[in-house]
Amino acid sequence: MNIIITGTGFAFPDGTGSTSRVIAFSKGILKNGGFVNVICPKPTENHETGDRNIQLKGVYEGIPFEYTCGRRLIASTRFGALFLYLKGLWQSYIAILRIHKNMPVNAIILWYGELPMNFIFYFMVARIIGAFLILEKSEYPFVYSKKTISINMLMMFYEKITLKIIDGVIVISGFLKDYIDKHIGESGKIIEIPIMVDIERFVFDDQKKGPLKNKIIYCGNLDHHSEIINLLKSFKLIANNYPQWSLEIIGQMPDLSTTIHFNQFLKDNVLDGRVIFVGAVSSAKIPEKLIDGDIMVLPRASGIFSSAGFPTKLGEYLSTGKPVIVTTTGNISKYLSDRKNAYLVSPDNVDEFAEALKYVIIHYDEGIEVGQNGREVAIREFDLNIQCKRLLCFIKDLNNTK
Repeated sequence: MNIIITGTGFAFPDGTGSTSRVIAFSKGILKNGGFVNVICPKPTENHETGDRNIQLKGVYEGIPFEYTCGRRLIASTRFGALFLYLKGLWQSYIAILRIHKNMPVNAIILWYGELPMNFIFYFMVARIIGAFLILEKSEYPFVYSKKTISINMLMMFYEKITLKIIDGVIVISGFLKDYIDKHIGESGKIIEIPIMVDIERFVFDDQKKGPLKNKIIYCGNLDHHSEIINLLKSFKLIANNYPQWSLEIIGQMPDLSTTIHFNQFLKDNVLDGRVIFVGAVSSAKIPEKLIDGDIMVLPRASGIFSSAGFPTKLGEYLSTGKPVIVTTTGNISKYLSDRKNAYLVSPDNVDEFAEALKYVIIHYDEGIEVGQNGREVAIREFDLNIQCKRLLCFIKDLNNTK
């Protein structure tokens, strides 16, 4: 089976959670005997991330990829951005035709298909080559946008047109499955594929199981300011009692104002030196950085973005075999049980999160047992080989029902 993964919602091969999911899909497809190509039609890098994704075309861990716009740096003007986008779409069509000529493409998986131009273009391409078009949904559409007239019109197009004629949708959570099910057309199919992780990247030796380094690790999107501030507040509550413990926060700072905001909080709360903002870490080095920690933390806030989403990093956290403290949002409690395979905390509760940190530090031997149980959950539920086998069967069934 030959599959194209494309869209404007991810960088490649280095990026955020969306990139990790693209890589997981790609590796899983390859390991199950399929073929895959990743196509990025738009530039993805700005002056803050300009050192990422240097290659415009290449192969990453067996995954062929291409920036069809011919440029990785985002244009400085709207006209320039539109030109590169249109160029990237047209060149992606040429690239897909080339791939299809060598081996028929069975399906195109599209990220960010709620944008009409993205959807219409790839819908037409899919129909021209006789492939299925499948949307990937890991977030509620336009969840971070204000509900303006234009956004409402985009939502109407998405619900009344896109979902009515789409061949299939991959959703990451039950919340999104229920939402899509209300709008999808009679011929459209839905598959729920949760977070995925490459377990093989988290096989560590005895040295990594050595003495405690007293290190708490957060890795994720620093755009979610309230989540980071709540984590800092929770750490502040236990910091004086456990002076040997530190907190490392891994992730790209979105802008200078965010950096100033977080640094001021550290200064005001006397946390300088106890909290380290590591910055962006390439996906290739993430396993090593996580395994180097002792406690993994994920303080997801309540809200529709948490209910609909499912944090990719949770799968990587669990794969380390270290204790994980996470808030009970979305599908998390569907897979994890408190003090059995993770430590579950109510969202937006700074005191409760601090108590969980304190408990795991005091009962760290128990924490390791819980962490090992969590790793078993990751192997059983989130392994990319298992989930992508389901995906390939889903695409095969689309062919059987058309």
